[in-house]
Amino acid sequence: MIVSEIISNFELVIFDRDGVINYAPIHPARYVLNAKDLMINSKTIQLISRLQSNSVRVAVATNQQCLGKGLINDFEMNLINDKINLNLTKVGGEPLRFYICPHLVSDNCSCRKPKSGLLKKIVEDYKVSINRTVFIGDSDSDEQASRKIGIKFIDFRLNKLL
Repeated sequence: MIVSEIISNFELVIFDRDGVINYAPIHPARYVLNAKDLMINSKTIQLISRLQSNSVRVAVATNQQCLGKGLINDFEMNLINDKINLNLTKVGGEPLRFYICPHLVSDNCSCRKPKSGLLKKIVEDYKVSINRTVFIGDSDSDEQASRKIGIKFIDFRLNKLL
C-alpha cells in the first residue's frame, strides 16, 4: 500500500513504536531504556508528518513491558516519547499520543498485544470507524491484535511505505 492510498482511505493510522517509529532496541534486554539510546527512524517521522498534513490522525500503540519489570519509570518513558514528538514537530508534525501497555506477559491483561484492548481504546478515543483505521506494525503480535478487531494491518517489515 502506498502513502497516497493511506491518505485517501483512512482517517486514523496507528503505529507501533519500537521497530517502526524508532529502530528496534539494541539493548541486551530488547528495550529502549532512556532517551539517549533512542534511534529514531527519520523516514517514519516524515511519513507521520505527511499523513498529519493531509488530515490523517495518528496515534501510537506500544507494549512496554520494561515498565512492568521496573527497568524504567514513567518519567523516563515520557522523556523517550517526548524525544519522538520533538523530532516530529521539527519536521512540521504534531505531537503524538502514546498508548502504552506496561504489563508483563504473565499479567494476561487485555491491552498487551496480541490482544486488542489498546487498539480498541485508541479507536474509541479518536471516534473513528474500525474500517477507516489502519495499524502499521512490525511483529506477529501487532498483526494479531489488528486482525482480532478487524483493523487493516500493514506489515512494516514487508511494505515499502518509506
